[in-house]
Amino acid sequence: MKFLYCATRWHHPPFTGRERMISQVLKYCLDMGETSLAAFSSDDPASTDPLDDRLASKFRLSDNSILGALGSFIRHPTYPLQAHLLSSGSAAAKLETTILEFKPDIVIFDMLRTMASAVHIRQRFPNLPMLIDLDDMLSLRYDRMLKASNHRIDSTFADRIPKSLRGITSLAPAAALAAERLLMRRAERRISTIFDGALMVSSREATNLQTYMPPDFKITPMPPAADRTPTVSVFERKIPTRAIFMGNAKQYANADTLLRLDKIADDFKFRSPNSTLRFESAGVKNDNLHLKHVKQIGFIDNIETFLHDGAIFVAPITTGTGIKLKIIDAMLNGVPVMTTDIGAEAIEVFPRDHYLHCETNAEFVDSLLRIESGEISIDQLQGMATTARQTISVKHDNAMLQKSFQAAVDAAISRRALLAQ
Repeated sequence: MKFLYCATRWHHPPFTGRERMISQVLKYCLDMGETSLAAFSSDDPASTDPLDDRLASKFRLSDNSILGALGSFIRHPTYPLQAHLLSSGSAAAKLETTILEFKPDIVIFDMLRTMASAVHIRQRFPNLPMLIDLDDMLSLRYDRMLKASNHRIDSTFADRIPKSLRGITSLAPAAALAAERLLMRRAERRISTIFDGALMVSSREATNLQTYMPPDFKITPMPPAADRTPTVSVFERKIPTRAIFMGNAKQYANADTLLRLDKIADDFKFRSPNSTLRFESAGVKNDNLHLKHVKQIGFIDNIETFLHDGAIFVAPITTGTGIKLKIIDAMLNGVPVMTTDIGAEAIEVFPRDHYLHCETNAEFVDSLLRIESGEISIDQLQGMATTARQTISVKHDNAMLQKSFQAAVDAAISRRALLAQ
């Protein structure tokens, strides 16, 4: 079998969870057959990945110019705003040529930002099976951002947006985000007219989207795989000395979480001035946050080097949607987790059994103080960490997810064959 994967970015280095999810699906494709990768980017990949050696081919698709994006918007005003940035004529031509020469059995598109290219390929190759690989329902994410008064529509995508367009969205960010929410909702509800199936980051997200789909359209939950579980838990039988967090600090939800964590650290240090607990975060830095107490370590290739030395994972997440890969990583590594309902949503874990549940800043501070005093015992922390690790290892089993991916591919191919009759 032959696969063509059209990505919104290079899969390496894994600066965000999205890169890691692209890598996961690429691995499944490569295990099933020949795979070619096309990625929208203004540059060649910053580093190589062992996965690259297994690809039949890898090539870059150019982002749209500002004039090209405006032209795309005029022609297709109902597409999501971000889709116009990935709608260049050269990219469409390159995808066409690759399909004609490589002859893939199925094409997989990464996120609805590739919608313009996907519609073009569907029109050009009406009988070609196509899957959409989704992270979460972006319309729900944008809805939460609006309610939280966080109107950064660009987030980690900011560097891809021409400066002049960035300036326009900055004039009325709430209006731009509200418009994108409506456009993305429309796009999400019409995916069955373009694609033959969808991959979704969690069962909850898949159920939400399935509500709007016809019965023959299969949405397959595709959460992060537990393919790198350490053989030994890193949790040490001692009071944690590090309160840690992970995430790209230039992404709006992570930036918001870090600002809140910094405030929690400030309140904690006020109430326990002699404490030696250190607050640290790994991931792409954001110096504009001006954090007082949380030390930004920066991007690290191997997260296991960060998840050690008496750590507890503190994630006061209040926005965002979908599975939080950082929570999965912490639990898989046997690190006790302290987080909110939103932080734990879609992971199928429960307070007290798998993690310490906190919502307000005061609850986070109180829990840290109770851990420091021993009121929350080492045995309790280890018990939660062990149970969470076992649960995640089963529910995110790599072999099980690979079989689910194979079933999703088979279903998409069958659906397109029936529609072509």
